[in-house]
Amino acid sequence: MSTTSRLRGIDTAVFWPALTITAAFILWGATAPDSLASVTNATLAAIINGFGWGFVVSTAMFLVFAGFLAISRFGKIRLGADDELPEFTTVSWVCMMFSVGMGIGLMFWGVAEPVFHFGAPPHGLAAPQSKEAALIAMEYAYFH
Repeated sequence: MSTTSRLRGIDTAVFWPALTITAAFILWGATAPDSLASVTNATLAAIINGFGWGFVVSTAMFLVFAGFLAISRFGKIRLGADDELPEFTTVSWVCMMFSVGMGIGLMFWGVAEPVFHFGAPPHGLAAPQSKEAALIAMEYAYFH
């Protein structure tokens, strides 16, 4: 890539089109939110209806591929120098992966679950979006 297409470490061939598309979506959403919502909902529905099976198949294929890598000779490839020892033990890695899974779950569901229960209280225990619904939503979130 020529030096004229780079500006202080920014790849202008990627930056400007990405910025333009992002700005266009922000402007579209700010000026015509109903139009943007209907187009994105229709697009999402078309993708899910037409390619929803592809997500399931690709996930299954990835798991099979990862399993193959783990049990094949490629699972023995060292990611570092030949004489280097791993920085963390296998148990440490498993703990870190578990922590990441728990962390992202808490970050997402820590907000999503009470909001969901506030809008639709479980078992019809309260009217949606009421003070009682808020209390029940937090009770269920704390319970879980």
